[in-house]
Amino acid sequence: MTSAAPRPVALVTGGSSGIGRACAIRLGESHEVWLTYHHGQAAAEAVVETILRRGGQARALKLDTGSAESIHAAHAEFVGAQQGRNMPRLDALIANAGTFGDGYRFFIDMEEKEWDAVWAVNAIGVIRVFKAFRELLLPGGTVVNVSTISAPLGAIGYKSHGHYGASKAAADAFFEAIGALYAAQGLRCINLVPGLIDTRMLHDHFAHELDAYRGAIPMQRFGEPEEIARLIARLVSADPKLPIGRIAADGGWLQKGWQRIQAPH
Repeated sequence: MTSAAPRPVALVTGGSSGIGRACAIRLGESHEVWLTYHHGQAAAEAVVETILRRGGQARALKLDTGSAESIHAAHAEFVGAQQGRNMPRLDALIANAGTFGDGYRFFIDMEEKEWDAVWAVNAIGVIRVFKAFRELLLPGGTVVNVSTISAPLGAIGYKSHGHYGASKAAADAFFEAIGALYAAQGLRCINLVPGLIDTRMLHDHFAHELDAYRGAIPMQRFGEPEEIARLIARLVSADPKLPIGRIAADGGWLQKGWQRIQAPH
């Protein structure tokens, strides 16, 4: 009796909550999942237990995407754990980790340290993660960069969100270039643009204006993390020859055309 073929391997950054958590659990049905966390170790381990309980394979990996040293350490741990295989592998990288900053304030009033941290995680960090794991993804891997609707359209709403959209737009530009550079080696780079998704981040930063934002969405509701996770799972498992660039999952905002939301202060 032959043993089962090894599962493809997926790395989900920011996998302890929100979209990352939902994505890790969904991919756990078909992949060996490594999900990363920065501060939320207990939450990450709970996700691992959920995947294992459902018959999947998963491990939590400490990773601060804002730190080059942390990224190198995580890469070493990932490769070291696969030494029993003929060759370490990574079939899918879900670049989901991101930060909005420490609180709700006008971006121009942010402290320099907080400003730098947002860019270190959202723009520079995701590229450092790709660079670290690049040799495991080529040829034929898939990268899904989880962006935001404020990246292609500018700051959602008004004054407080410019730093987040700008940093995410920078990552989008990087991955567009990476996709073109490595397309001949079979690497698929996808910029996935979610709309407003019902996560803790949404409620932390938009609590006083949720009705205004919900009303601006053609579908008249926020997206669910599980909906984005299902889409990511389909993209990862799609025909590797299928050309994919940017995909929006935003409830129809991009399709209808952008209008700045006049939300309350």
